[in-house]
Amino acid sequence: MKILENAREVSKAVIDSADVGEALKNAAIKATIGGIESPEWENYMKIFADNDKQLARLTTVDTQNAWVNESIAYLVSNAICGAATTGSLTQRIDPNLDENVDSSVTPEFRNKDILNL
Repeated sequence: MKILENAREVSKAVIDSADVGEALKNAAIKATIGGIESPEWENYMKIFADNDKQLARLTTVDTQNAWVNESIAYLVSNAICGAATTGSLTQRIDPNLDENVDSSVTPEFRNKDILNL
């Protein structure tokens, strides 16, 4: 699946479960404190990535396209302040985030166990 499709799926899980929303918020806070090169950032982004190429898009500073960095920042900040209240992790994320990124699914790659991050 595409990164944004995964984010929409997680948004639905947050709406359905306050525990998922709280766990996602806590994981996003850890990612923010750790920074883009930290294991916490990678663990958080694995919630939305189905393969290595998607994870690379979400864990690398893009020196060519500022909108990519902004979208990645919103993917984290929306979970801290917004996912449970607005029901959306995708606010202000550029729909081109998936542009030129393989959307194939590698089995067992994506971390769907949000409650245990």
